Amino acid sequence: MIGQQVFELIKAQQEAGWEFVFLAANQDAVSEGGRMGVDAADAREFAHTGEGVREAFRHSSARAAETRRRTRKHGKSTASSGARIGFPKPK
Repeated sequence: MIGQQVFELIKAQQEAGWEFVFLAANQDAVSEGGRMGVDAADAREFAHTGEGVREAFRHSSARAAETRRRTRKHGKSTASSGARIGFPKPK
């Protein structure tokens, strides 16, 4: 029940132009994120280590910066433009 509510809330916000990222340690980020409505390109697994967390947040920070640059340049978010930034595959 709660999972369905989260899925519906995420979908509603995506339709409003929001973008979501799902970060997961020690689980299948694509599968778990997908169950909540997060696209596979927006899901990232990371190692449950200090370096794994740092790497995940470095990529998230770079993605957020790229989204801001595109929004400033085009006046809209990447979600509303249909562009995908995605994550590189974890090492």
